[in-house]
Amino acid sequence: MARGLKLDIATGIIRVEGALAADADDETKAAATNALIDEIGPQLEALMKSVSSEPRQALLEAFQHKMALEAHPRSWIADRSRRRLINEAEQTIEKVCASAFDSLEEGKQIWEDLPYILETLELLHAKQRAEDEVQRLILTPLGKLEHVTVNYKRQSAEDLSRVCQEVTDALRSTSDLDDQMLAWGPSNRAALLHQRPLTQIPASRVVGKGGPAGAIVAGLAILAGAGAAGAGLIPGVPPAAALGGLIGLGPIAFGAFKLKAASAATAGLPGEFADLSARFRERLYLVCALRTLNGFLSKLTRSVEALRSHLQSNGGQQRWKKAKFDGRDMTELFATETWDERGTIESWLNEKVQEHFRLDSTKMAAMKDIEEEDWGALLQAFELEALDLESSAEGHLLDSVSMLLFSKRGEDTAAERVEVFARVRKAWETSSLASRGSAT
Repeated sequence: MARGLKLDIATGIIRVEGALAADADDETKAAATNALIDEIGPQLEALMKSVSSEPRQALLEAFQHKMALEAHPRSWIADRSRRRLINEAEQTIEKVCASAFDSLEEGKQIWEDLPYILETLELLHAKQRAEDEVQRLILTPLGKLEHVTVNYKRQSAEDLSRVCQEVTDALRSTSDLDDQMLAWGPSNRAALLHQRPLTQIPASRVVGKGGPAGAIVAGLAILAGAGAAGAGLIPGVPPAAALGGLIGLGPIAFGAFKLKAASAATAGLPGEFADLSARFRERLYLVCALRTLNGFLSKLTRSVEALRSHLQSNGGQQRWKKAKFDGRDMTELFATETWDERGTIESWLNEKVQEHFRLDSTKMAAMKDIEEEDWGALLQAFELEALDLESSAEGHLLDSVSMLLFSKRGEDTAAERVEVFARVRKAWETSSLASRGSAT
């Protein structure tokens, strides 16, 4: 009996039964190849005898033998006589196929369909897994934001693109917050990021009080002069001129109004700063959340396009439809299982993927889930990306930080977290942005 082929639900790769791990040592590889040579010879002899009576089954078994030989290349053994046995096995497989083609009208098509089905199933698995990952994304934190409304509920996996667009639109509408954050200066950077009280009022936000105070002084001087005139203390100025001194009340009133307005503006700065802090943190959160969502969406888009392109280049949907309905025994060859007669391997695979990964839902981190020490790394990675870093690993730091904090949290990421955050700090300290001040 030929070695079986099985679609690994965890990876989506179709493997030969007993196939070795990629890191197997040379001695193990040689032993496995020699064992296969001893095993396959008698099986191929029996297959040659049965091909005339069961050509379709013979083709299926011949394909399994072919895959087994490919999984154990002749380069794994040094003995030339043993390598010749592999050559003989490959020649026997060719003879089985030739005989089956003579006995079975659709024989050549079956032989061509087998590798086609294998590739289709691996691409189909990738698509179904990507769809399942998107369907299992828990995005409720996006609906609990204070300043932005995002409809996170999805009708289908493809609807994630609409969610991403909503987040993108929200970010575009708040792009001015980046400049507002910088306007408060380096001394307030950490306070703004971590929602702490205003540290220092920047010079640009200090409302000048010299003008209003000067107006009051001028007005008082006019009133004083008018009082002196009324008392006859100023030679040559009649007492009646004191009435003109009332114009001094105007500058006093104007100065008092301006001083009150300046005091009110200064008093309102802490509240304005706190509001900006809340809005900017939400914006930074959305920037990183979008990176994570785009990662899932990109994976889904690539897998869908890969399957579509493969089908289109190999006979279109009609060929795949015919293979999965009329070639049930061929598809079962890779699944090593049977299913309901009304179903296909496509529905079977979808069920298996959902069953295997159903406990691996990814919950998008909420703002409260991001630890205070992490906000600094998020901001630095966000600002570093604006620099010309496309040719270096630092150019992708925001992607790495976002994935760590939004979908890979947990004790198992501790080492990766230390490594990524260290790279962010190093890139920041050696960049032109370091003068903006610490975000910790």
